[in-house]
Amino acid sequence: MDKAAAEIASNVTAVKGDVAKPDDLDRLYQTVAAKKGKLDILFANAGIADPVPTPNVTAEHYDKTFGVNARGVFFTVQKALPLMKDGGSIIVNGSGACQKGIPMYSTYSATKAALRSFVRIGPLS
Repeated sequence: MDKAAAEIASNVTAVKGDVAKPDDLDRLYQTVAAKKGKLDILFANAGIADPVPTPNVTAEHYDKTFGVNARGVFFTVQKALPLMKDGGSIIVNGSGACQKGIPMYSTYSATKAALRSFVRIGPLS
């Protein structure tokens, strides 16, 4: 990460974390608050897709996929709200999989449908 940050140039801070871990998100936003104060834009783009047919989905697979794709994105947005500038933008990246039946991606599709509903309700509701 440090190498990537150096290649991007100045005004970059690398923060390693896992969106499925609330403590990592807290550390991320503490860093943002300390270095920048506020956010203009949040782009929530977490997603993993591991093709598994529904009969073979395990609790571990389900929890991992929902932990990153739905729970991780939800709390990424929620924890960013206090740092958002007035007029700032939150962009949540979903997938057309929430509307299509894609074989072997039932868990992934369900997480993206959860995001679609979350965005429709609005983060302040």
